[in-house]
Amino acid sequence: MKILFDHQTFSIQSYGGISRYFDRLINGINATGCNQASLAIRWSDNNYIDKPLPLLSAKFKGRGRLLYIANQRYSRQIIRRGNFDLLHATYYDPYFLKEIDHRPFVITIHDMIHERLHSQFAELQLDHYIEGKHILAQKAAAIITVSEYTKHDIITLLGVDAARVHVIHHASSLPTLHNKTLAPSHEPYLLFVGSRGHYRNFGGLLVAISLLKNHSNLNLICAGGGAFTDRELQQIKELGLITRVKQQAFHTDDVLASLYAAASAFVFPSLYEGFGIPILEAFSCGCPCILSRTSSLPEVAQTAAVYMDPTDPQDMALVISTLLADQALQTELVEKGYQRLQAFSWTKAVDQTLAVYQSVLDTHG
Repeated sequence: MKILFDHQTFSIQSYGGISRYFDRLINGINATGCNQASLAIRWSDNNYIDKPLPLLSAKFKGRGRLLYIANQRYSRQIIRRGNFDLLHATYYDPYFLKEIDHRPFVITIHDMIHERLHSQFAELQLDHYIEGKHILAQKAAAIITVSEYTKHDIITLLGVDAARVHVIHHASSLPTLHNKTLAPSHEPYLLFVGSRGHYRNFGGLLVAISLLKNHSNLNLICAGGGAFTDRELQQIKELGLITRVKQQAFHTDDVLASLYAAASAFVFPSLYEGFGIPILEAFSCGCPCILSRTSSLPEVAQTAAVYMDPTDPQDMALVISTLLADQALQTELVEKGYQRLQAFSWTKAVDQTLAVYQSVLDTHG
């Protein structure tokens, strides 16, 4: 099979879960030897691919938009040439529908956060890709998604035939660590990973930590997600946490792995996740997990985590405090995490994805 991936995610992201997912798919497909995956992109800032920008290296206003337009034009050209069996669109812009002719395409829907939570978070109403997602969901030959929970949301909210929706789980890309020696800090800390806005419930976690009166030396390290906003800094100050909450950028998997490995626990207070790759990352680094009892998170972690109500800071504080005080429970969760991790691999995900492609091609002749 010849599979073409378009430019979208690699034009939008420099680093992140979606582009990492497609990078793993592309490399995994090409590693089979009997299938070919190609990426229709000319330039990119993305860390996972080697597409430097010799003419657009300087930063300036509108650069990202210019890059996107140039790559979309290039993708259109490659799609029109038709040297592929199937297109896998890497995000939700339906620009390619006029170019693809009779060839089938597949999309991956990673979550239904906007559809579920837009009434709670005004910011989620601004994403102009959502209309495109709905258009492509109706026209795609197959939809890949990342959890049974998200599959149910897709069927319910988009009215899609269940037979077209295929669940293929993600995997961790971090090395599996079996020690706790990579400590970047001498103070105990909880680890929060990734973006903090909207549904990620960072503010609720801050309140919970302020309630931990018996753990006054416990810090919170926020890996990635950018510098704290003025609003976040104000809440941190008001809660008396200014010396205990820190943001740390990371640019390599090794740094991220070391943060997981040295943490007292990874905490995920999110209100909704389509899958939750950080859970598997924490498992791979021997880090106990404290997760919201919501959406796909119990499906992914099962019994290898403890769960909290993300809408109740008192419950969050109680669960955190209970885990921190119970060394035996921490050890049990670490061992269960290693075991649960065995259910997920990129090799498995690639094989299952190729099976979906083949079923689409068999149907379309």
